[in-house]
Amino acid sequence: MASMIKLSILCSMIATVTSLSCVACPKDQVCDPLPESAECFPAKAACACCKTCAGRFGDKCSTLSVRCHPDFVCVNEDGVELSSVPWYTFDFRGICVRDRCPEPSTGGDGGIVPLPVGK
Repeated sequence: MASMIKLSILCSMIATVTSLSCVACPKDQVCDPLPESAECFPAKAACACCKTCAGRFGDKCSTLSVRCHPDFVCVNEDGVELSSVPWYTFDFRGICVRDRCPEPSTGGDGGIVPLPVGK
């Protein structure tokens, strides 16, 4: 009976740990230069050695892919939006789409700046 109690306690103390292990990048790694434009937001995918341009509209996004450009969010098929997919959400997969709720623009005095309306 005592051994069953010990076994139960041991089993309750064991936790499943999920981790992401990456291979070290070569010290002599040479990365390609990125385009110098507003379209290219430098970002690095998990376990990548070099930066690349962040995902744009329609690009796939997940834990292991490069993040979406800051103007976009990663949306999965359930409609869940993430600006950055955390490393521990291995099953999250989506595409980069325009952020539907961007931060409001503010003026120098902190007030909301009205958007121009076409006539």
